[in-house]
Amino acid sequence: MANTKNTKRALLASTLALILCFAMLLGTTYAWFTDSVTSANNIITAGNLDIELEYAKVVDGQMTEWKKVQGDDKIFDPNALWEPGRYEVVYLRVSNLGSLALKYQLSLNVYNEVAGVNVYGDEFKLSDYLVFATVEETDALTTYADREAALAATNGKTMGMKDYNGKTTALEVGGVDYVSLIVYMPTDVGNDANYATGTTVPSIEFGINLVATQQAAEEDSFGTDYDADAWHPEMTIYTVEDMQVALENGVNAKLGADIAWNDDLYLTANLDLGGNTLTAEYITAAETAEIVNGTIVMSADAYVYAWKGATVTLENVTIDSDKISAYAATDGTLVLKNVAFKNPATSNPIQNYGGTLVMDNVTVVQAGDANPAWYSSAVQVINNIVKNNETGKYEITAQANTTINSGNYAGKTALFVSSPGGNVTINGGTFVGSEYAINAQFAPQNYTYGADYESVITITGGDFTGALNFFPATEVVITGGTFSVDPTEWVADGYKAVLVGDRYQVVEDVVTYATASTAAELQAALDNAANQNLIVLTNDIVGDVTVKQISNLVITVNGNGHKFAGTFVVDGNSATERTSGVTLKNIVFEADNLTPDYDAIVSLGEAGKNSTRYTCNVTVDNCHFDVPGAVGVKSYTGGDKNLVIKNCTTSEDLHSLAQLKGIDGVLVEGCTVTSVRG
Repeated sequence: MANTKNTKRALLASTLALILCFAMLLGTTYAWFTDSVTSANNIITAGNLDIELEYAKVVDGQMTEWKKVQGDDKIFDPNALWEPGRYEVVYLRVSNLGSLALKYQLSLNVYNEVAGVNVYGDEFKLSDYLVFATVEETDALTTYADREAALAATNGKTMGMKDYNGKTTALEVGGVDYVSLIVYMPTDVGNDANYATGTTVPSIEFGINLVATQQAAEEDSFGTDYDADAWHPEMTIYTVEDMQVALENGVNAKLGADIAWNDDLYLTANLDLGGNTLTAEYITAAETAEIVNGTIVMSADAYVYAWKGATVTLENVTIDSDKISAYAATDGTLVLKNVAFKNPATSNPIQNYGGTLVMDNVTVVQAGDANPAWYSSAVQVINNIVKNNETGKYEITAQANTTINSGNYAGKTALFVSSPGGNVTINGGTFVGSEYAINAQFAPQNYTYGADYESVITITGGDFTGALNFFPATEVVITGGTFSVDPTEWVADGYKAVLVGDRYQVVEDVVTYATASTAAELQAALDNAANQNLIVLTNDIVGDVTVKQISNLVITVNGNGHKFAGTFVVDGNSATERTSGVTLKNIVFEADNLTPDYDAIVSLGEAGKNSTRYTCNVTVDNCHFDVPGAVGVKSYTGGDKNLVIKNCTTSEDLHSLAQLKGIDGVLVEGCTVTSVRG
């Protein structure tokens, strides 16, 4: 019994001991095998990007020492007197002093220029006449013994000073490149760049920019491409690879060469084509983007478009495509300024499908006979629609809104407002349709909620050749413009359509209206004009005329495309008598009796008169200057003058479009200058 008790006590003690051991071990970790290794010499070093630019010259046949380019250095001779035939060469050395491989670009920046007045009395800039060239070399520098050797080294690749941007160049660690900068004034520059004695001395200040970033050279665990997208925002695009990098970085960029992208292009910033050609498929933007200064080539069925809240602006651009080329889609805004469409033969080049479209000085000719018929139009406007399978009708989901301020639009139909319509405002422009100038077919009864999307066409100006067709449900309001057919049915209250020759001019009903077929009749109409007077030419005019009227006079002289050969003087009589507003439009100015040479066809004030003569608010609109050796618009000193020249064209030998003195404000927009001498 005692042994049994002892055994029980022993077992109990053992059990308690085990429980105590387990309790003591709670919260600890078993480590079956242990070991440790310490690396004591690991070092992380930051890469160093360091580029240096130095310059040197050849003086008296000897190379000067290399000098580091500093912020205020004048590496070209600041005291040079530039004349035809003068050359200057500066040598640059680009060195990679850092520990990272890099890529760089050189460029010029004209940051200050003082214009001069030449012996003809015309303003000019040195940058328009100085020619710039570069010779890029590696490893060794070549100097030039004379002008001929320097020019030969350029291989004829010269450019204006403002246009130079060097290509993206790779430079390894410790690498050195050399660049020769050559500036000269060609020997064929004449007195156009010869400033008149006693006038401001022309000058130019420019800087040399060197930008650099890392290139894909150093490696990490996965290769050398971790910095393949490195880009400096001031770099210029020369290759598809450059463009890809710029797009990835979302920075404003400029082309330095033609780029064949040959794929859809999605812009995240602005793109300056730099006078080059971009070949691409569909082009659009994430939010807002501008494409300027060059040519866009697209294949069939591809176009530049804006949608989903994006705004895309094209300015000073030519689009080469034979189908729909520019497209405003739902919730998108497309702005076209100074845009020309090339080869639009088989479809309407411009289409607004439920978006917002604004056009200034657009030129488009749709030459084909397309199928469906509405594609035989220069511009098509249509609301966005979605088919309702239950009702079988289409639902209008977005209103198309189009504003046309100026330009030339031609086709079988110049403007087609397709069913189910859209809002259109026309403030100017020329519309020529072999069948219709405007054809609108809005039929709201065919669409669910169609009545909620009224189609309104508002015309305040423009010239229209071709029939007008407006579906009865379309509201039409005409308060201005010239038409080949009678628009009286749609002319707004307070306005009237007046037949002038074979065309109808829409004017205010209160406007005093006159016609003129000779210089004497035109002068008489000007002398007898009342406020808000309209004078329409019904024949070519040969002779000089002068506007000298009282305060608050507003005159519009509409040439209807007729010629005016002589001098048109706009002048006031005295300090208290001023011409308040004169508009000259649709006139072809010639110079048959202009003497002496370099006289003006439109003269603001009279030569030799004093400052008591006043001229205010002169507009020259949609006129052509075929005036060899003369000035288009000339302003004489004295008085108050404000001038607008818009939508005008010139001949190939116009001395200058405008010569301005004493102007308070001047605006030139939408003009096409073929060639200006001077």
